[in-house]
Amino acid sequence: ENRWMWASDTGVAGTSTGEIKPTWDGPHCFIIGGLSAVTERASGLPNEFELYQNYPNPFNPTTTINFDVPTKSHVTLDIYNVLGQRVRTLVDEALPAGRWTEDWDGRAQDGARAASGIYFYRIEAGNFLKTRKMVLMK
Repeated sequence: ENRWMWASDTGVAGTSTGEIKPTWDGPHCFIIGGLSAVTERASGLPNEFELYQNYPNPFNPTTTINFDVPTKSHVTLDIYNVLGQRVRTLVDEALPAGRWTEDWDGRAQDGARAASGIYFYRIEAGNFLKTRKMVLMK
């Protein structure tokens, strides 16, 4: 059964402090005090945080890192060497919900080329924290 629900001016319920207006979405609603709310994300938006394996891996000179952000969040995506030293920060900002892609060109924060070896990339967004491994080969 389709019902009316309340959504923000961005079209996604509960993610904005903007004007609240009724929208039609279908069966993914529940009632709270007479108002409906979304229980499932709109098509195309992720339902949970995720950090995917980079590709290509091993790589030279560039690799792609994909990640999902289900709600507007401050996101930090850093690259670390095997000693745990931060090599580069790729993202450090508030991002809206969506599927994101960042490329790493194998360079440190100062622009110097990173050495061949194993690196780790780590995302922190809200309460989500995940680390993955990648290999830079020259």
